Amino acid sequence: MRLGLLPQGRPVPGMTAAIARLLQQAGLTQQDIAWWSPASAGAAGDIEAEAAEAALRCASVTLPCIAERFGHAGGASVALQLAACLAMAPEGIGLLTGSDSAGQFGCALLRRNASTMH
Repeated sequence: MRLGLLPQGRPVPGMTAAIARLLQQAGLTQQDIAWWSPASAGAAGDIEAEAAEAALRCASVTLPCIAERFGHAGGASVALQLAACLAMAPEGIGLLTGSDSAGQFGCALLRRNASTMH
């Protein structure tokens, strides 16, 4: 997991770099990512989408946006996003992203395998 602040005026490259560092630290490549889970809508969601596309550069399943399903849920957003991933994500390693209009962001990796699918 990586957390931080996006550079003002350059949020997409900042998040793209954070995702790339996360993959490198985990010993993974872009091709290892089977799915992506966005948490934000609006301008923050656009940044997440551009960054995920730039960082992954490969076909992966995109799960429904948590904010579009549940609205802005504040601190509960991460729990809702994780629950949605456990319920809907396909098998494999996925990227979860979250950001807000203040420039805060986070990204994490989650492995979903047959034993977690019920």
